[in-house]
Amino acid sequence: MILLEEESAQRPKLPSDPIASSPVSREPVQPDFNIPGPSSRPPSPSPTLPDYETSEAQHLLYHKRGGGRRFLNTRLGKVVWYALVVYSSLFIVAGVPFVVVRWRSSRGFRWHADDTFYDYGPTLPSPRPPSGQIDLYLPPIGESSVVCNTWDELSSYTGKHGMTAGTASLRLAFPLGDEIALRANTSADEHGVNVTGKLTVGMNPDRTESDVVFRVKTQYSHQHLFEASSVCLFSVGNATELSVLVPSNRKDPSDAVDFNLQLLLPWTATPIYFERFTTHLPMFEQTFSNLGAVATFESLKIEGPGSLVTVGSVTATSILVRTSGANITGTFSATERLILDTINGAIYANVSLLNSKKLKKPTKLSMETGNEPIVANVFLDVDERIYFLPPTYPNFQTKFKTFSAPMNISIAHVEDSKPARLGVFAENTQGTIDLALDHLYTGTFDLRTKAATASVKETIIYDEPDAAGYRTEDEDEERELQLDHVSSEWTLGWIGSGRRPDDSDRYKQGHVELTNSLSPIDLRLAQTRPLTVVRR
Repeated sequence: MILLEEESAQRPKLPSDPIASSPVSREPVQPDFNIPGPSSRPPSPSPTLPDYETSEAQHLLYHKRGGGRRFLNTRLGKVVWYALVVYSSLFIVAGVPFVVVRWRSSRGFRWHADDTFYDYGPTLPSPRPPSGQIDLYLPPIGESSVVCNTWDELSSYTGKHGMTAGTASLRLAFPLGDEIALRANTSADEHGVNVTGKLTVGMNPDRTESDVVFRVKTQYSHQHLFEASSVCLFSVGNATELSVLVPSNRKDPSDAVDFNLQLLLPWTATPIYFERFTTHLPMFEQTFSNLGAVATFESLKIEGPGSLVTVGSVTATSILVRTSGANITGTFSATERLILDTINGAIYANVSLLNSKKLKKPTKLSMETGNEPIVANVFLDVDERIYFLPPTYPNFQTKFKTFSAPMNISIAHVEDSKPARLGVFAENTQGTIDLALDHLYTGTFDLRTKAATASVKETIIYDEPDAAGYRTEDEDEERELQLDHVSSEWTLGWIGSGRRPDDSDRYKQGHVELTNSLSPIDLRLAQTRPLTVVRR
């Protein structure tokens, strides 16, 4: 055995080893801190390496800091992380909109706050046809053309006071387009020419005709009046306007002219579609035949002061009928908006309203007149699906208004329709209000008068069972009538089945608001069996 001296330097195994290349001190190195423990080990012999207790403490501290990261790197940790991400995403997508909708619905909503019934939409630009009597055909310029006064079958005779009177007719044909407008510059001015007329819109009896045919027959009292009048056709692209122009001032007190207009539509394999169909014919009687099954209108507007309007049947997204001093009668079907507006004229209407899930807003109905009655039968059809979120709008908003005349309205659902969230607002002064609702209505009602009675009446109907012995109404579902306030001039309450919705859930139910001044109000509620009445 060879013994080396203690002070002799040791050769490092690696020349670059910093530990081996430094001189070794045999004196023990005291650590800067004390590590608690039951027993202490001898310090490390190397001055650059920690002793055993220090190394153990540092090892434990490292594992405490990096333990979470190592857990996320495991398979279980990744599954938990992905689950948290999916849960957070679902909360943001579904939870936040739900909270916002509930917050908005809890704010002061009023059924009739949204009064956008009179959104008529754009109109066709008015053409500028010649003002005088001309027999001229202007060839198309670009995509537009004008045709005026192509009269034929002229005849004349001696009228009153030896003046020359006569008749004339013309026929115009044009391709079927997306927009048609008929206008006249007539008015009810007492200093103007006495103009009368009639417009008839229907299907052409000649099924072989592929164009739209416009026929005019006029009868005039004086030759100068005929020469100063014009009938023109103005076309731009797929839009066509037919105009009737008469002199603004009459030369003779007996000046009078009458126009008989016919617009005949061609027969097609599928229903005709019009993006916009407009009439503005003051003092003209306007008649539309049964077009509901053969034509569809995106926007249908029938206007004219003093125009008696009669509609067999029409179907459109938006319908406006506005006149004055004349009645409105017809059958209308609309999916977005229907407005019947007159004054000193009665309204007799059968109305079908459809609210589909694609609309995402209420379908609106407005009937307004004065000094004449309103008699309406309204049929509701709801096509929607409600999943998790509560509804944010009613299906239908309806309002009726007249004065000094009775109002008789019946509202019912069509077969297989879902119950509608219905809003009804009716106002009258010196005429009765009689409103009948079917057994599917659920919601509140508020009947108020100033010096008359306001009452709620129950009407029992009996459903006939079908061949299998089943009835359309669920026999186990009992409806309840809750009367919150009852007096001779004010009746307030709710009707429905199950739990009565809170104020924050007002979109889930309907609301009826009837006001009158000096005449009674009767609200008739149809039931398949007697109601359970609760007075509060």
